[in-house]
Amino acid sequence: KHRLDITLKQRNQPASFELTSDNYNTIGMMLYVLRPFKAATKLISGSSYPTVGLTLYAIRKIQNFLEKTADDENNENDELLAQMKTRLLGRLKHYTIDDKAQFKRLSLYAYFDPLGLSDLNRDERASVECEIKNIYRDDRRFSCTLQQAQPSAVATSNTNDKVTKSSTKSKSLKAAVCSFLETLLDDSHSRNSTLIITIDVEMNKYKVLAMQWLNTSLCDMNASTFWATYANEMPILSLFARKYLATPGTSASSKSAFSLSAYYGRKERALLKPENLAFFCFFER
Repeated sequence: KHRLDITLKQRNQPASFELTSDNYNTIGMMLYVLRPFKAATKLISGSSYPTVGLTLYAIRKIQNFLEKTADDENNENDELLAQMKTRLLGRLKHYTIDDKAQFKRLSLYAYFDPLGLSDLNRDERASVECEIKNIYRDDRRFSCTLQQAQPSAVATSNTNDKVTKSSTKSKSLKAAVCSFLETLLDDSHSRNSTLIITIDVEMNKYKVLAMQWLNTSLCDMNASTFWATYANEMPILSLFARKYLATPGTSASSKSAFSLSAYYGRKERALLKPENLAFFCFFER
């Protein structure tokens, strides 16, 4: 403003509206506190990988970040930063963690993403696994689909000979256990018991493979890549993953689809047939 060709009165007039150094410090702290929210929104709004399983993972990481207050609160800036984090933490818990039904649903989605699974504690995993067993036992569609999707005898290129041999031994043991239980139980319970044992084996295998995947595949944490690699080894859980991970984490993709359809369906293209409009939007996505 000192280089502008204006009078001294005009130069001093906006001085009362200028930001002070304290104001800039406050803005800087706000940007620092809100930066994880921006990154999390970008993470769970992706379109090239499953996002819903990462939602709880992002929420938990932000919660841990907000719970870490400054060690030295004698400084006025540290106190202000702690107050910002405390207020944001309260709102975050109110809209996510405290909503029991929503948190239970997010935990179910997170279970099928290796990153989300790594952030669930033992009790949360047990609760989700119990729900999965109940769904699998009561829903006939899973058992019918499973009969058509048995693992192939040919090992995939991503599975080495050692894993194949251990998998074969595991299948033999599983078959022996199931046959044994069938002799002890009546017909009304034998099927359900066999299903539960089968899915128990897959759950134990999944937890081991997911940890190995995160330790060795840091460059590719895509859940769809994981399930494409191990779908033959876990046919039951892969059906669940295909169902639940298809849900987008945010409404960004659906809003984008509506915006795209509005662009193709603008008044200048009023003669475009509905079928062609649908094809345009499909191939563009």
